[in-house]
Amino acid sequence: MGQSDGTVIQKLVDELDQIAGEASSAERLGRDFQKALDDLVSWKDRATIRLQSAVSQEAADEFKNAGNFYAVFSGDFPTLDEEVARHRRVLSKFIGSPIPEVKPKVVFSVHGIKTRGKWQKDVTPLLNQAGFTVVPLDYGYFLALQLLIPSAREKKVDWFREEYIRQCNRLQCSRPSIAAHSLGSYLVAQALEKYPEIKIDRAIFCGAIIRRDFPWKDIAKRGQINGVLNQFGGNDIWARLVAWVVRDAGQSGLRGFSNPTWPVCQQWNPKFRHSDYFYDLNFKDNWIPFLQCGDKRIFLS
Repeated sequence: MGQSDGTVIQKLVDELDQIAGEASSAERLGRDFQKALDDLVSWKDRATIRLQSAVSQEAADEFKNAGNFYAVFSGDFPTLDEEVARHRRVLSKFIGSPIPEVKPKVVFSVHGIKTRGKWQKDVTPLLNQAGFTVVPLDYGYFLALQLLIPSAREKKVDWFREEYIRQCNRLQCSRPSIAAHSLGSYLVAQALEKYPEIKIDRAIFCGAIIRRDFPWKDIAKRGQINGVLNQFGGNDIWARLVAWVVRDAGQSGLRGFSNPTWPVCQQWNPKFRHSDYFYDLNFKDNWIPFLQCGDKRIFLS
């Protein structure tokens, strides 16, 4: 098999992982699982044709007969994960070496000031059910008065850098996603701007106190982030006040980012206060689809 054939098969593996991931999330969340299986079966039909062209008719036949995704819908065996693994093993055979199993995506969560982040505990089981490995980060109880001290803020930014390194090493993860509230959003943004080695897949901010002109486009061009969802509210008093007392903070949690082009998308709720984002429907309808990159309807400013 030539190098171009191996490239085709690797692309098929990547496509399988993406579509199967969306199907797995649909199964866990009880949403449109039948449609998700339909998508998998349609993809398999197309992949079989591509295998026939790239490798051989024999390879295409073996892949076609590897299993049946619809069998997952009829009972507890095989599970979706088992069925996906069976198809990956067949593709691995054609590429000439084992294809590494996909690890669950990692999501860090970072709380705000004057709290230890109850919402982090609330969202963790939902993200686990959707297939994510969740790491709640806790920098301790941070007083509003400390926010006024530049050295105190810088110390927490460096704390985030060290936690990012430690947790990525522990989980063997090179690009986690992040959900951050209030001061947590500030720490993430400042760390990204200061340390170009920090890389994030997708970031969710709510009640953010990041400056409105933050250079997200430049950060994305440097390869540090793939997407940003900023949820902001019209009644966020803390996001309004912080811009007046903290030089490098801003009202992104009140008024949004001033130039919301790629990689930023935004959701505005005129009635939301600083901490009105932490409820299951928001987690399920907005956070999880965004982290999965599977729901295009929220990718609008």
